[in-house]
Amino acid sequence: MVTQDALQVITTIAESVGALATAAAVIVALWLARRESRVRLSITNGIYHVIAVGQTMQNSPQVIHVRATNESFRILKIAGVTWQLGRWRKKRLVVALPGAGANSTKLPARLEYGDDASFYFPLQTFPADAKVVLDAIKASKSPRRALKKLRVGVYTTTGHEITSPIDSTLRDWLSKHLGL
Repeated sequence: MVTQDALQVITTIAESVGALATAAAVIVALWLARRESRVRLSITNGIYHVIAVGQTMQNSPQVIHVRATNESFRILKIAGVTWQLGRWRKKRLVVALPGAGANSTKLPARLEYGDDASFYFPLQTFPADAKVVLDAIKASKSPRRALKKLRVGVYTTTGHEITSPIDSTLRDWLSKHLGL
């Protein structure tokens, strides 16, 4: 038979387990709610050829392509493209709003889960369009290091900036263009 003391110990253990389970459920619920509201974007970039039907690769224009894909469950509005230089004290350098390319996403871009926005900068006009960025790289103490630290991304209407290191094709082209 179960004694009164044993019954009291079992009841205490059951109540403790119930309290721990309740606390764990609250923690998980808060974590899920916070995760849902977090901004998560995937940024890709690089230099690409834009080839029309019947066009050869030699005749096709090259563009710098920056793409942002919404990986969060909240709806985001992208306000523009940002270039960042430096690691600890980041200098934020904003290039003129994209739109020169006919295929660029119009700003502000509203992105739901899984949607993406693509921005195209013609390679021929990029040195003039991104003069601020190129001048900042040249003016740095070590232009090669600055080029390795260069990041590109987007900023949202809520003030979030999501960046990614530049692609090796873009880094090589910038290095060649700047004479590094």
